[in-house]
Amino acid sequence: MVVACADSPLLQARASIPMAGEFDVVWFSDSESQPEATCKVVHHMRQPSLGPLYWLRLILVFFNTYFKKRPDILHVHWSVFLPLLFPFKWKKVIVSPMGSDIFHPGKLAFRQRISRKVLSRADVVTSKSEFMDAQLLLLGVPKERIVRMTWGVEDAFFTAPERRGEMRSRFSLTEEELVFFSPRAIKPLYRIDEIVAAFCQFRKNSGAGLLLVSEMAGTAEDRERLAGIVKGYGLSEHVRFLGQLDLEGMTQAYAVSDAVISFSLSDGMPQTLYETMAAGCYPVFTDLAHYHSLIASREEGYLCSSTDAGQLVEAMQYVKDEISGKWNPADNREKIRRLASRKTETEKMLGVYQRLLQV
Repeated sequence: MVVACADSPLLQARASIPMAGEFDVVWFSDSESQPEATCKVVHHMRQPSLGPLYWLRLILVFFNTYFKKRPDILHVHWSVFLPLLFPFKWKKVIVSPMGSDIFHPGKLAFRQRISRKVLSRADVVTSKSEFMDAQLLLLGVPKERIVRMTWGVEDAFFTAPERRGEMRSRFSLTEEELVFFSPRAIKPLYRIDEIVAAFCQFRKNSGAGLLLVSEMAGTAEDRERLAGIVKGYGLSEHVRFLGQLDLEGMTQAYAVSDAVISFSLSDGMPQTLYETMAAGCYPVFTDLAHYHSLIASREEGYLCSSTDAGQLVEAMQYVKDEISGKWNPADNREKIRRLASRKTETEKMLGVYQRLLQV
């Protein structure tokens, strides 16, 4: 049984991995979108605005599914998962935490306190980097239970450069136009407001550039707030809000973009960075220590101080002056082919499932 949110193309891809093996799979999705899959699907409509009633309903629907199916393995792609707080005699449990689950404490350290308990239930915990390993150890996960899993990158992202001309025509963009893309979810951790404001300042200074904004997890209020920032600068024609993007929508946005912007306060090793490099876009990311294994110099990407949004403006200017039309992404793309092969990572995860079934 897999627990993963179908609103995220990233988690859709991860949820599909056991379907590549000889397993009877049930996919439980707490999401706005109905999952599309060949396996049995249980969809719980995501409505956190209902408050405690929503969380109670989620717990009840999950337990109803779990005790009907009695799966041999429960794989949860989220460590802030309340049902695993209950002290049942679970069978085999795999937890794949997101970076924000374990690095972002939340109010009164709520997220980390739940994550610590949920992780204690796991027979296997997946981790994308040594940096995540260290945090998991701090949260009490035994080293022998941690398994390295980068999950791999969809082949579609590697084809983005070949689709650039076609997609730029579809987006009504010239070949020369400078395009930035913000692909992260609309959550406080990812500081999309600051990215939008920095772009507007850059655009005012340089007179160049277009910003594309993905709106995963965004609300109408988020759109209104972000649009208000843009309108305040008089730049509404130069920022496009793309709504919720599926895999094809994400691939198209990468294909037309010169650079990808991420300004998160903390992170694991985000799939966004793998996708950015695979798609041949120049990464402009926060200067977090664990990114250095992929971005060691300006030739590979631009790392900005997490406390100085002004460096985002400087990074965008650098992209305009030094990267756009001049930079060769071949080394970045080859690095991701080596580190994040979807085929290899799928085989590795299927092997983990098989080993747990044999214990």
